[in-house]
Amino acid sequence: MLRKLLVVSLLATSAFAMSCDPDEKSKDEICNNQVDDDGDGLVDCADPQCAGMAGGANGELCQSTESRCNDGFDNDGDGQTDCLDTDCASSTECSNTETICNDGQDNDGDGETDCDDDDCADATNCQAGSEICDNEQDDDGDGDVDCDDDDCAAHAHCATAEVCNDGSDNDGDTLVDCQDPDCNGQPGPTVETISGTCQTTESNCDDSYDNDGDGDVDCEDSDCDTNAACVAGEICNNGIDDDGDSAIDCADPECDGETNGTGVVCESVETTCDDGDDNDGDGLVDCADSDCTAACISAGDLVITELLKDPNTAADNKGEWFEIHNASALAIDLRGLVIYSMTASSEATHTITSANPVTVAAGGYIVLGLSSDTGENGGVAVDYVYTSLAFSNSGIDNVGIRTAGGTVIDVVAFDDINYHDFAGMSLSLSSTALNATDNDVAANWCYVTAKFNADEYGTPGAANPSCARETNCSDTIDNDGNGDIDCADFACAFDASCTSAAVPTASDLIVTEIMINTGTLGLDYEWFEVYNTTSGPIELNGLTICDSDATQYCFFANFGASHALAAGSYALFARAGANLPAGVTADYSYGTALQFADTSDGIQIFAGASLIDAVLYDGWAAIQAGASIQFSANATQNATENNSAGNWCTSADVYDATNNLLGTPKMANNPCAVESNCADGTDNDGDGAIDCADSDCVGVTGPDGVACEATETTCGDGNDNDGDGDTDCADSDCVGVTGPDGVACEATETSCSDTFDNDGDGFVDMADPDCNIGATVDLTGYRIEVWVNINTTPILGHTMNLTGNYVKGKYIAIVRNQVDLAAWGAGFNPILTTAETENISEYVTTADSWQPNGNDSDRVRIYDDTDTLIDEMEVPSNSVKTRQSDNTTLIQQTTAGAVGAPNSVTGYTHPIYIYEIGEAGTGDRLTAFQSNYTLIYIPNI
Repeated sequence: MLRKLLVVSLLATSAFAMSCDPDEKSKDEICNNQVDDDGDGLVDCADPQCAGMAGGANGELCQSTESRCNDGFDNDGDGQTDCLDTDCASSTECSNTETICNDGQDNDGDGETDCDDDDCADATNCQAGSEICDNEQDDDGDGDVDCDDDDCAAHAHCATAEVCNDGSDNDGDTLVDCQDPDCNGQPGPTVETISGTCQTTESNCDDSYDNDGDGDVDCEDSDCDTNAACVAGEICNNGIDDDGDSAIDCADPECDGETNGTGVVCESVETTCDDGDDNDGDGLVDCADSDCTAACISAGDLVITELLKDPNTAADNKGEWFEIHNASALAIDLRGLVIYSMTASSEATHTITSANPVTVAAGGYIVLGLSSDTGENGGVAVDYVYTSLAFSNSGIDNVGIRTAGGTVIDVVAFDDINYHDFAGMSLSLSSTALNATDNDVAANWCYVTAKFNADEYGTPGAANPSCARETNCSDTIDNDGNGDIDCADFACAFDASCTSAAVPTASDLIVTEIMINTGTLGLDYEWFEVYNTTSGPIELNGLTICDSDATQYCFFANFGASHALAAGSYALFARAGANLPAGVTADYSYGTALQFADTSDGIQIFAGASLIDAVLYDGWAAIQAGASIQFSANATQNATENNSAGNWCTSADVYDATNNLLGTPKMANNPCAVESNCADGTDNDGDGAIDCADSDCVGVTGPDGVACEATETTCGDGNDNDGDGDTDCADSDCVGVTGPDGVACEATETSCSDTFDNDGDGFVDMADPDCNIGATVDLTGYRIEVWVNINTTPILGHTMNLTGNYVKGKYIAIVRNQVDLAAWGAGFNPILTTAETENISEYVTTADSWQPNGNDSDRVRIYDDTDTLIDEMEVPSNSVKTRQSDNTTLIQQTTAGAVGAPNSVTGYTHPIYIYEIGEAGTGDRLTAFQSNYTLIYIPNI
């Protein structure tokens, strides 16, 4: 029976006690990872599901037909880009011709300008060698001047360009750095912390820098003889701009180290940050000066107040962001501070650097993110763009900010238990807890119902609301400070003063129809239907609706006012209401907040923290492309019966003739077929369940002549009453119930001396491996040999001598050319599971000695401690041979790994035997090296 997931309401103000384990979200096709995630043979933008989604590394848009013809990206995934794609033949970008080849413009819109455009190949200024390489002019109009132009690559002037700040004569003209006219206007070398710009003739005569590299600085240089700064030098203590450079006293670099008229020691950069003086004359004193940020900031001055770990509408590497609040009384320039994200295994850091101040006002907020492009980051106004940081969606992620010296200003340890990660919802610190102590308490964080774009929730850059909910919904006061008053507040949706409809309780609303697989139309055609099972109206405003994915997608059904669903009526929730045909209207459009996986997913409806209904599907036969699945009209309409796959069937009615979609949105469902004969071994209703395995047959006589049961409760009659293939004590339903021997059934045999088969596995007492756990056998002196080329020239490829005690019930793996067990298991496709490898107690690699001739048979032998051959198995090439309990062997093309070896083999009494050999198999899961192996089993008897 399908189990309902229990999660806590997103609106809860207490700690988020969530049970999901979020990971990088993956729903159907992920559109920018170069992998066919949904197995339909179409990758990324080639998959119609990706139409309208971000597909490229930089967020380029996937399209069903290429219409963006100058973005350098294959939008429809057909292997042709921009004008090479026939879809673009009539576009402006691809139909015009570049005619002006020296104006620096892309005249035909094809992304190529002037001489870079093939249309200009015959233009005079585009001929090779037309650039003059030492006149500081763009002679050929290609946007590149002198040595920057490829035409000048071999010109003597450009053989080696001068680097202007390395103290070397790079171009061999005997002139170094600012001495070289090539460096005019370029940054020169830093000399004793002072930097400046190179000039052919010194004209910056008060910057304390030798701009022309002649050894003379400022007024010492004869070039400055007539400069105002040198004719009348700055007097540093008279409050006058003596040299006319608009810098007075300490604001003038000439006064560095001098004392002004009030006894202040002048500094070109404020480094004395506690003397109450404006040492650098910029009008900012001590900690108000950004030069003093690192010296003045204290722990708790900055507080992390909001974070979006898992964006929904943008890619993670574009849409992640977090918010910092300045809790101090002074503006703070963040430059020089370090932000970081630290998990259990690694730390990523970024030092905030910028030519301009990165200032957060006292009491203000600033948003730091991975992209400032609102077209690709989800519409967030990002104040500073960082690199190298990526938030973890699982485990603990310590997000913090510290000084360059390591002093932590604030850090919050976001884990996936107390801070559950919901896609598209930021975590917000309550407005009543804006300090670095309270933001360590999970109960002070919550999700807000305000949206910053059409589908995502948060308040980036704005004051956070309180996590306390609106307490009075009729006093015309915004009690929780979120900007919504009384009934306009989502928290008041179910208040008696805001709705006359009933607040939903469990089973009042049930999911009755879901459009899961739209075929080739993409996610925007998805929808689901909800039915009111009661005799009165039920309130829909205020619901929280989620899917069942590990990284949950949820949305708040915020209608803005009461929205009641009449008794016995249907409501339609659609991803994009505009894609519904005429005559079908959605009650609520949830945008990109949900997207259904075609095989395994679900819908959960909450009112506050109360689960109203959940439908979780997993490989249901009713799910077909282009058709909804609907809950049968002849089933009892409640939240229990709609859990059963047998009560759902594929819709057969056309509701959208244009797109040939089947379903009955907002209309009564049809009855699904039921199992008409519960004892004929046939799936009469086509739901994939036969006879007693079909829920339709509960209480009806089954193939054994007794009534079918939903779960096996009659555990001593020798019948498979629930049709799951397990009888009596072998059925897990019977644990604790009296079995055929008159004693209680056990999940595993623990009563090992009562002469009964308590767990129904065919083994009694000590013959049952469950009763022999941990037993060992001494195999000292035993030997395993691997022989190759059996049909030509047999070669002993490997010998393994055993010594000591080996645990019974375990395997020895001898494998060709894989360094360890993990590498071997990973080479299968799909890889071996933990269950398929965890029983291997010893792993041995033979390097390449296993297969001198890959087209011949192999043989494995076991000798006991008397050197007597006790077991032998030979396998032909390109095969896997597996021993069966009757001592026969099965030749196949796959493996089940280290599971399933029989504990006893007919006629075999030795404590070790050859279970399986694989030789260069080419079938399911096997690759060249992984299929050269043998599994030796030590029976648990």
